[in-house]
Amino acid sequence: MNSIGKIGLIMPRVKPTMDNELISGVAAVIGKYGYDTVLITGVFNDKPEHFSDEYTSGMDNIYTLLQYASLDGIIFPAGRFNREDQKERIYSILRKLSVPCIVLEDPAEDFETLYPSQREYIRMITEHLIREHGCRKLFCITGKEGEYSSEVRLEGFKDAMDAAGLHYDDSSIFYGRFWYDIPQQIAYDIAVGVIDRPDGIVCTNDDMAISICNTLTGMGVRVPEDIKVTGYDGNIAAFFQNPSITTVTGHEYQLGCNAAKKILERIGHRDIAYTDKEQRLRLGTSCGCGGCIADTVDNKLLFSYMRKALNMYSDRRTMVFTGPARKICAAGELKEAIDRVAQHCYMLPNWKSIDICLCQDWNADPDYPDRYRTEGFSDNMIHALSTYWKKSTCPWNTFPTSRFLPTLSEEHKPMIFVVTSLHRSRQVFGYFCSSYDMADDFQLDEYYVNFIDTICEGLAAVQEKNCGWREVPGLTETLRNKLLELRARMYAEPHLYVPSDGAIEADIPQERFDEIYPALFGEGFAEDIRCAAIERAKWLLMSSAMTIEEIAVECGYVDADTFISDFSRKVEVSPYGYRKEKHFTENTEH
Repeated sequence: MNSIGKIGLIMPRVKPTMDNELISGVAAVIGKYGYDTVLITGVFNDKPEHFSDEYTSGMDNIYTLLQYASLDGIIFPAGRFNREDQKERIYSILRKLSVPCIVLEDPAEDFETLYPSQREYIRMITEHLIREHGCRKLFCITGKEGEYSSEVRLEGFKDAMDAAGLHYDDSSIFYGRFWYDIPQQIAYDIAVGVIDRPDGIVCTNDDMAISICNTLTGMGVRVPEDIKVTGYDGNIAAFFQNPSITTVTGHEYQLGCNAAKKILERIGHRDIAYTDKEQRLRLGTSCGCGGCIADTVDNKLLFSYMRKALNMYSDRRTMVFTGPARKICAAGELKEAIDRVAQHCYMLPNWKSIDICLCQDWNADPDYPDRYRTEGFSDNMIHALSTYWKKSTCPWNTFPTSRFLPTLSEEHKPMIFVVTSLHRSRQVFGYFCSSYDMADDFQLDEYYVNFIDTICEGLAAVQEKNCGWREVPGLTETLRNKLLELRARMYAEPHLYVPSDGAIEADIPQERFDEIYPALFGEGFAEDIRCAAIERAKWLLMSSAMTIEEIAVECGYVDADTFISDFSRKVEVSPYGYRKEKHFTENTEH
């Protein structure tokens, strides 16, 4: 079947093998109905207290593509995002779209939320310890107290204990946040006798089971001879752990399939046909079930994935010596740089196509090199590179960003398209897209990111050759960065700013601020606020059903007449005309 549409899947990263399973489940179902999977990912997903800077903010910019690209539906696994601020920014975008959206594993009042089946499978693995291994005193370590999945998994443990007539109380139940640190302390307390030793421990994810096993064995408590341990998730680390973790696999694939079914129903499809694969017990040695690797379908799939991953790693070792960064950055102009990128696309494995889409204003202003795009994308993009195996072109065609990728208008079978940001520090260049037949064909690791960074360094090198950096007398690097950050915040929420805010936030006298800001950015702060408001208004006109009066208020205007006057002066067409023109263009494209 040829592709007839595209479903967005918003992911913070793709971590083997569980995230691959989720993507596989989505793609398997929607692909049968003719939809491409458009995976939009910022790659980075560390915890809020860990490393975060302007580079990671640039990675996050890819999620603003949702404001522009026309998608048939969106699946948002919000529960996977570690940073609440990042997740809320995505929610704020989704709330303004008139596109069907399904949220996974995160309570959201505005959206239908889907969770994987969990309770019955924690019950299943608990019953395994009770029936097969004779455990009578069991502990359960679940995730975050009050969080849906944590409590549902805990209920599965209680169901098994109640059915077996076994005692448990608050001293048998722990909340470990689905992470390593608390289980490590619990294991330590068991080993030194602060906590009475149980027969077995049911951990409701594999990371906690790994932490328990490592700490217990490190302190001389044998697993499984002294304490039996189980996990849940079926991740790759649990398989290669010593002892290997007895766990439950398949819930990510099942969740992906169920999410795909829901979004297809929301789009208008009925009687969705797909195979609902049940979750399965994967036996390891942590519960005492033998020491050999069982010849099961799960294990065969896992070894297939590992062989493919090792082959990719082996191939990469021979490619890092080709000096792509030096060759790409030595290009004298843009087309030469893109041609050299095309020559080195072989360095990424298994792709079917690679595309580079640049914002029309990807380059800094030659007169004001410090003035460049720091957020979002232009209304129209430049299709700079379109590459297939043994076929590469640089179309240099301009297309509406709502189309997302011109390649998709060509006849093709449903595929997985991976979309990531092209940026350098604060500057946004555009986006990079690679396509694949299967989720196991790609790894979004440091090698993949380094290849994209090389492209961005090449673009920056071309830019620096074409734009001498403008010197502003008396402007220190610290103050320059402070003004750049101020401008980025203002463009994100222009309605929150008034002209007097600039000098206050920059912490310099108003007179000095009025001198430096236009020298750096080509516009005074008051006029730049209006520019930012007009940019926001353009997006609202294109992507929402808000009235002109509502948009005026949303963009910080007191009355609609002033807004219409400013918009018409800046864009050279009225807000009504702009909306009509954009809707006509989008309908023509479809």
